[in-house]
Amino acid sequence: MLNRLIPTTGEQMKIGNSALGVAVAAILAGGLTAGPAHADDVVAPDAVITAPALQDEVYGRKALTFSGTATDDTGVASVGIAFQDRKSRLWFRPDGTWGAYQRYATVLSQPGTVKTNWSYTWTPPSAGSYVVQAVAKDKAGHPDKVLPFRRFEVDTAAPDTTIKIPTGATTQIRKGRSATISGTARDDHGVLNVYEAIENRATHKWLRPGGVWGAIYWHKKSVVRPGAPGTDWSFGQSFSTLGTFTVQVRASDRAGLADPTPASRTFKVVR
Repeated sequence: MLNRLIPTTGEQMKIGNSALGVAVAAILAGGLTAGPAHADDVVAPDAVITAPALQDEVYGRKALTFSGTATDDTGVASVGIAFQDRKSRLWFRPDGTWGAYQRYATVLSQPGTVKTNWSYTWTPPSAGSYVVQAVAKDKAGHPDKVLPFRRFEVDTAAPDTTIKIPTGATTQIRKGRSATISGTARDDHGVLNVYEAIENRATHKWLRPGGVWGAIYWHKKSVVRPGAPGTDWSFGQSFSTLGTFTVQVRASDRAGLADPTPASRTFKVVR
């Protein structure tokens, strides 16, 4: 499986990734500031994407900042960035539609120098699978020989949480005893954690770190297979105060989305 973008004749490029079936062609000339090519400058610039740091990261639908570095022996004139829908293989256009290749100028921290940082903020129009591709140009007009890219996912579907134990809606437990609470969680892009919140039904206050009660607080719990689309989870919970308590559990996914309808159980703590 290839994981590089290789420019071909006419400054075209292809993403060779057989697993994704991605094949794209892009005109790399124009749209960026650069002077005419000079015969005495034969070294191409090199752009690097540092954010996202890895392939196949998952994000929620929000403003995403892509960034990296670019280097060249005579000076970096510009860095462009383009976004492709991996399903349609079309490119994001300025009017919000998808079509022919379109590149956008990034912000350079030190334009014209031999090394500069660059960044660009883009809000995905919808959930989906995307590719971001960058290309640097030097003062002589030369582009990268190999164009860096990252695959990434945009997720808008929250995970789902289920409590399997206790099986009943209400459980009686003695003060100081520990109850096992367990269940499952599912998400199309992978579950990372589950979170627990405990409410005192008499005061409507929530258990917070340090054993104090106040505004709602979600306590982080681990899952058996973090990152998997389906996973089990289990933890113990003891109660040091008499009364009736509601325990809510909600999963969170790789995009940071949380289950909007947490699963819950009620515990009646007695002597």
